[in-house]
Amino acid sequence: MFRLVLGVAVVGCLAPALVAAPLPKDQKPAISPETVNRLKPVGELERDVYRLVWGPKAGEVALLSFSQQAEVIDETTLKPIRRIGAGRPVIHMAVARDRETVASAENGTRVEVHGAKADKPLVIETGMSQPDAAFSPDGRLLATGGSGIQAKLWELPSGKFVRSLDAGGEGGLTVVFSPDGKTLAVGNRNYTTRLYEVSTGKLLHNLDKAMSQGLKFSPDGKFLAVAYVDGTVGLWDVAAGKLVRSAPAKAEEVYEVDWTPKGDVLVTAGRQGKIVLWDPKELKPLRELESPEWVIQARFTPDGTRLWTAGGGINQGTERKIVIWGLADR
Repeated sequence: MFRLVLGVAVVGCLAPALVAAPLPKDQKPAISPETVNRLKPVGELERDVYRLVWGPKAGEVALLSFSQQAEVIDETTLKPIRRIGAGRPVIHMAVARDRETVASAENGTRVEVHGAKADKPLVIETGMSQPDAAFSPDGRLLATGGSGIQAKLWELPSGKFVRSLDAGGEGGLTVVFSPDGKTLAVGNRNYTTRLYEVSTGKLLHNLDKAMSQGLKFSPDGKFLAVAYVDGTVGLWDVAAGKLVRSAPAKAEEVYEVDWTPKGDVLVTAGRQGKIVLWDPKELKPLRELESPEWVIQARFTPDGTRLWTAGGGINQGTERKIVIWGLADR
């Protein structure tokens, strides 16, 4: 049962949620270098979340946790919509552009691909524990990472193995396609990040800085932003494979990096530090947001009007929650 009590959403025995204030239909201001100083908390939800994934459907957000079943909620009302998985935690999830194809992984080695037209899921045995996954923009390939020494490419919808991509050493591998689908970035928690040509598997560049965590291509595909274990953020020129800018991200360890849809603001978050909004042109801080000691996610909404952050205490069992940041009135 869902009800509103003085602006608080209560769902059965679940933790209360402060509902994000709806935006006027005729006005949806975007987060930009000119508006970041107007950001303030507009909603929150008490959840211990490891990953935020936009979708599967428009206006939905999937909340992933290592200890609980994945939950899909409404992006605006924060009202629960449904659960994902057969009663077990889904720790990684990717949504294809068609919003009808979803890849999910439990704490094992398999990835399941669910399609609207398929009678049963396609099961891919990756051979990697805790596999990460990403769809190519055209939906014809699935890249998988996880804990191991190789990222892998798979053909869809057949699930046929295409090729392995050497990650340079064993570590936690994160896979991200460029917006045009021609390049795959393979981040490595223990070694360097590598850029591969998707069509051939050719190594294009070995980015000469080790121990990456979150990574994200800019919307135009020209730059790759990388969050590092040493507390820095780096911007790399994708075509040249060269570091363009690097800066301390005001955290002991950086977990997450994300771009606004226009690519004019970058956000970083991590452990024992601040949530920082950056001007990527000069990699200069625009605004620092107060944050708990541990922030595992910082994600802009697909329309660029909100910023969602997830974190809390470092130790499990401490208070953790999602905070939604929006633009205050002038």
